[in-house]
Amino acid sequence: MKQILILIFFLSCLIVYSQENEKADDNLFWYEATCESGTEKAQTDYKNGNYNIFITGFTISFDSEKEFYKFYDNYMLEKYNIKFVKKGCVVTRAIKCYKETMQKLVLEKYGSDVFEKSRKEAKMEFEKK
Repeated sequence: MKQILILIFFLSCLIVYSQENEKADDNLFWYEATCESGTEKAQTDYKNGNYNIFITGFTISFDSEKEFYKFYDNYMLEKYNIKFVKKGCVVTRAIKCYKETMQKLVLEKYGSDVFEKSRKEAKMEFEKK
């Protein structure tokens, strides 16, 4: 029982921490916006060269992988101008529509295998370090 309570406390701390890292006005947009406004925002961001790929849901990474994921995030940003943005577990219609639209546009621009290909490239570069 004690372990379950500790686990619940730990998970709630993670959720609070992830929400504190986002701008308050940005949060307000995502919770009040419609699917159409999420799609429009994705199209505007894309036209401005801001390729934000939303990561939603609960994510866990092991300590052994954390350094690679930091490297991979930087690799994608430098090579493709793709930024991975964690949006947490609450997925609104606006977030869902933004995510789908941006992913479609990025895949059209760089190819359907861009994430798989770039991950392999980044892994090879990371292992050279």
